Amino acid sequence: MSMTDAEHQAQVERLQFLRERWMPLLPFFDQWTVKHFLFRDDSGFENTGGSTVAETETLWEYLRVLISWNTSAMRGMADDELEVYFLHELMHGILREMVGKKHTLAEERTATLLAKAFSYLRNTLIAEASSSAG
Repeated sequence: MSMTDAEHQAQVERLQFLRERWMPLLPFFDQWTVKHFLFRDDSGFENTGGSTVAETETLWEYLRVLISWNTSAMRGMADDELEVYFLHELMHGILREMVGKKHTLAEERTATLLAKAFSYLRNTLIAEASSSAG
């Protein structure tokens, strides 16, 4: 099902919010170039088999992470789920060097665990700050 310009723009804004939220909190990416490419479907993705949300190409030797997003697949995702996807894709940047050019299932698992840990830690710190301020 195709998406309207307004639906696509809404997904672009969700990713922009995540970039603004997370990039200052991830100082190990300060020296990296992180680029996001947005597509309305997964026709240009390697691993199609449904709705690919994102694919990441990591050029770790050049400190580059290139993330391609399928905004159509993002459309039905909750914000917290998209946040974990966003972090997961970034984690490939620091993990790919350890596994080589081709990613492995171990890399996928580790990227997911790190993404969930970062998200949990941020949410916990915010909750603690809110409860101590009140």
